Amino acid sequence: MSQSMWHGSDVAHVAKVLASAGPSADFEAGALALGAAVNVPVQANWHKNEIAALAQTLMTIAPSAGYAAGVMAVATAVGARVTAPALANRLAVTIFDDHGREVRR
Repeated sequence: MSQSMWHGSDVAHVAKVLASAGPSADFEAGALALGAAVNVPVQANWHKNEIAALAQTLMTIAPSAGYAAGVMAVATAVGARVTAPALANRLAVTIFDDHGREVRR
């Protein structure tokens, strides 16, 4: 979106929509966390750069990759530029054979 200013309640609405369509509970939690963080009475309007800074912090301290992805989805949806944090030692890939048995990790 080209819009640079967002009302907190609008960001919260975007977060709810994305969270409801998310692939996991962690994704949902991350999306809703960013929505809740900007939907406060102290500051009604947020510049997308402020949202980006808040999102970047939430993604850095995220408990999981899914949580970070939820935060990133909301930030990106409102035009905030964020960078995915390094996920060193957090990602595991498991390969299963046709019978559902683990083959390689």
